[in-house]
Amino acid sequence: MGSFYENMRPYVDAEIAQYSELYQQGDHSTSFIHLENAHVLGQKSVFLHLKVHFLMLKWGIKQKSLFDTVGQVLRIIDALSLVLIKGAPEGNIGSSRTCPFRGRPIASKLSIILKTVSDNN
Repeated sequence: MGSFYENMRPYVDAEIAQYSELYQQGDHSTSFIHLENAHVLGQKSVFLHLKVHFLMLKWGIKQKSLFDTVGQVLRIIDALSLVLIKGAPEGNIGSSRTCPFRGRPIASKLSIILKTVSDNN
């Protein structure tokens, strides 16, 4: 069985690895999609949720985007309060360009992973 964190970590780490590879290849926009995927998968774990937001913050800094950088600082604060108080909205991608309080439809690939991990907890 294991905890949500233990069961979800390999999937989040795989998305982060894809992000890193694409970012290093110079495909910054597509790389960010993998951080969004990692956010959707890991948002029920305080550690995984915050880890992804810190990577999104680092992405914003590297892109020299004040909007994304400040947005992620605010998201990190929100992530702590949302997860500890009532949980993050399901499907939220964590981007500074989306509402932090609204869920979104989940891509089928991610939905299958979430169901598999939930069934094993």
